[in-house]
Amino acid sequence: MEGLRKVPGEVYPNPVRIVSVGPTVDQLLSNPSNSEWNQYSIEFCGGTHLPKTKPIQLFVVLDEEAVAKGVRRITAITGVQAANSLAKARQVEDAIRSFGTPGNNSTIADLLKRLEEEIPAWKKSELRDQIGALQNKQRQSAKTDLASLQKLAATYAEQTIQELKASP
Repeated sequence: MEGLRKVPGEVYPNPVRIVSVGPTVDQLLSNPSNSEWNQYSIEFCGGTHLPKTKPIQLFVVLDEEAVAKGVRRITAITGVQAANSLAKARQVEDAIRSFGTPGNNSTIADLLKRLEEEIPAWKKSELRDQIGALQNKQRQSAKTDLASLQKLAATYAEQTIQELKASP
């Protein structure tokens, strides 16, 4: 069938569903070699399908990736699993917000590990940026602390030299 796209290496069920953005599948089947079909998105689809979207309730995209030239794939969850994903994202955000406060012993590594959980892709990116800001703040604080220690050490060394010079 002209214009039909399939992802190399992908395994499709038999029979396979065809999804067309443009002509109907009946139109495609009635004239499969029509070169006009090349201008439309016509693809094999091995995914899950519902007669209505209402049962989905929430829809959360966890990941998107390139699987072939011009072909992207999303991984998504729905319903209760999607609600749990949003709750996990809020928990990580709360942990970032309370980072470094008394009683919070979490580390940057702990926060990064929590990003490996099922968290919406858009939120994961945002949380990664927030953790990066925390890392920068820690680095800056460490530099400031080091500079203070170096200054203190230099002052102590100078005092010690002066005391040694003054002693008989």
